[in-house]
Amino acid sequence: MTHHSWWMVVAACAIVYAGALGCGFAFDDHLMIEGNRVVQAGTLRDIFGGEYWGTIAPGAQSHGYRPVTILTLRANHALSGLAPWSYHAMNVLLHALVSLAVLSVARRLGLPERAALAAALLFAVHALHTEAVTAIAGRAELLAALGVLAGLLVHDRGRPYLATGLFALGLLSKENAIVFPALALAWDVVRRRELRWTAYAAYGGVVVGFFALRLAVTGHAMPTFAVLPLDNPLASVSVGQRLLSATAVLGRYAILLVAPIRLSADYALGALPILRTPFNPHFMLGFLVIAGATAGAVALWRRRPDLSFALAALVLGFAPVSNVVIPIHTMMGERLAYLPSVGFCLLVAAVLRPGRAFRAALAIVLLGHAGRTYVRNADWKDDATLFSAAFRVTPGSARVANNYGNVLKLRGDVDGALVQFHRAAAIYPDYTDAYRNEYLTLVGLGRPREAARAAADGARALLRLGYPREALAAAADARRLDPQINLRDVEARAGALLGR
Repeated sequence: MTHHSWWMVVAACAIVYAGALGCGFAFDDHLMIEGNRVVQAGTLRDIFGGEYWGTIAPGAQSHGYRPVTILTLRANHALSGLAPWSYHAMNVLLHALVSLAVLSVARRLGLPERAALAAALLFAVHALHTEAVTAIAGRAELLAALGVLAGLLVHDRGRPYLATGLFALGLLSKENAIVFPALALAWDVVRRRELRWTAYAAYGGVVVGFFALRLAVTGHAMPTFAVLPLDNPLASVSVGQRLLSATAVLGRYAILLVAPIRLSADYALGALPILRTPFNPHFMLGFLVIAGATAGAVALWRRRPDLSFALAALVLGFAPVSNVVIPIHTMMGERLAYLPSVGFCLLVAAVLRPGRAFRAALAIVLLGHAGRTYVRNADWKDDATLFSAAFRVTPGSARVANNYGNVLKLRGDVDGALVQFHRAAAIYPDYTDAYRNEYLTLVGLGRPREAARAAADGARALLRLGYPREALAAAADARRLDPQINLRDVEARAGALLGR
């Protein structure tokens, strides 16, 4: 059944993601590919000597460093230019490889072949993975997971130097691969292997080398960008509120791992509440899941090493992306559950019992996930389908409101678009894109005074964000439409910042 299992996993990936090949670029794909000169014409020196998002927006550098991800996108561009099919095909191929790695990990844990196959199939068709697979910008998640799991498999075979290289490739794809040394240690503990301190030291050396390389390239060992409240409001609240809210987000991930029904491409400011009290069902669920998984991993390492490692992989996988340790660039993102979900899929397979009832239940779960994934792919066809779907799930998100406004505008519902632009700015008063969209729409409608007010609001937002030149340009747009508008505060403050 061994070879049949491999083909079944590959076939499952191909079937549920067949629709992804017909999707275009959506959301972050536009900046990642269409607006990225390095992806389109960069040399190896550009790829390995530049920042991740800094290659796209030099004025808003993040000091991120993911050259392997950019290298694969550059290869796609060399193959198909700006035709999306090859980018999507590579993502599906990478997902199939990760799913096969899950199958191998399950086998090495000692799971029976059918249970190992169940873990791999669940991972292959899990609907929560659609963002990581169907969105081309999810490429980093796939590569990081592949580096971690492949490294773990060769680590198990006693080949630490090859494992070190695979770990390095994963870490150069995305920073969340940093969990590999901890996973390798957990693997050896639950497998009752002799602890290989030389190997762990080599993995630690990769981490040190990665930060040193990023320091040399970007001038910063750690990302130093200021996280905007729009992207992650947890970066600007108290530690207590961050921990409460981040734990609640873990509860939401737990729900989506079990039942990925209501999926959204965006959880920006306004989509999720900031908690000030632990008396919240999502917080309680998140706390119980993480505390229970941690306790279970420790308690079961002798009796049930398969369960122990699955629980450890779930907890360790979420650690760097949970906002519990440090605030990251987003409050919640479905793609961030890609690597942690390996632990969940192993856990489900490990608790399976022989019998028709269990097999029937598993078949229903797999078919349900497969159907949800196939349908979800259609949401990623383009920005219009994506943000129409997102608005049904997270209408409170400022970014979703703004982008849904653009969708309505394209459909001819200009009044509806203006409502959404106004909502987005009300949720996030520094949302310059929303003001700009409102301004352009009102200009097109021939309503100059209202357009001038939108431009003035945008100018003040730009000034608050520290962009005086852009603020003056927006103020000039407002004055052209309404010479009587009062913008002395903007002009005086911007002039002072520019030394005029």
